[in-house]
Amino acid sequence: MHGIEYIAKNDKVFGILLKQNFASEKKYNFLTPNECTIQLGSNFYKAGEKIRNHKHVPRNFKVDRLQEFIVINSGKCKIFMFDDDDQLICERIMEAGDSILLTAGGHGFEVIEDLNIVEIKQGPFDPNFQEKIFF
Repeated sequence: MHGIEYIAKNDKVFGILLKQNFASEKKYNFLTPNECTIQLGSNFYKAGEKIRNHKHVPRNFKVDRLQEFIVINSGKCKIFMFDDDDQLICERIMEAGDSILLTAGGHGFEVIEDLNIVEIKQGPFDPNFQEKIFF
């Protein structure tokens, strides 16, 4: 597999960066460790294949940490990744087509080119809950 980076420190994954050119020989690629509350997969299908109609069975999950999945629709940014002690782990450039699953620690962005992102995280959003700690 190329085009994937596990951003980790001391064997703890803080993010999984998928570049737009991510490729794998395998059809199904589930990329997240079991402790993640969001499962990230990247699957490859050939033209003409069908994914059978389906729905998911209701299930209860314990979610004790908010995790985010960011997709860069357009533009360019620099992401800053921090560990649980607010120490910088790395900086990476993200461009249109790139995505990242933020699993732990902290993060910030610097917009390099006008940016449009899609953000997916556990919800619903509660405007009365202080969900962020700035540092």
